[in-house]
Amino acid sequence: MKYSKSNEKMKYSEFIKNMGLFNLNVEISYGWVYVRDNDRNTVCILSKDKAYLLDVNHTHFDNLDEFAKEVVFKNATILANTPPEEREEEKRYRLKANLPQAEPNNFLCLYGDDWILSDGEDTGYSQSVFTESELKYIDETGFVREEVTG
Repeated sequence: MKYSKSNEKMKYSEFIKNMGLFNLNVEISYGWVYVRDNDRNTVCILSKDKAYLLDVNHTHFDNLDEFAKEVVFKNATILANTPPEEREEEKRYRLKANLPQAEPNNFLCLYGDDWILSDGEDTGYSQSVFTESELKYIDETGFVREEVTG
């Protein structure tokens, strides 16, 4: 018997976007991920907390056209194979100066090899938004984290 494990992983944000292409909505509730049509009929269900749990045995899955079935099934399978702790996007932050002399919008910014205070906008030359894992290597003394959404 041949077996090859897929290395493909998927975040909820990508799954939600892909389902939206077929006018399907994703609802995460009570430990489950529901894919529903616009009439709120269930198309498929995945476990939010456990990998490999996927149910497409629903009438409204069967009612999809063949192409939509293939795309929904493949995307749901990739998400179900992704460990639950890897499905969430990593939180992102700006570090705002917490100093009396600082301007209201002064954020820590990596500009080349130098650290400066800036308006917090990322450019091709600078970085002012950092992931949780990047912040492990940054001394945050004198700064307050502000979560970046979107």
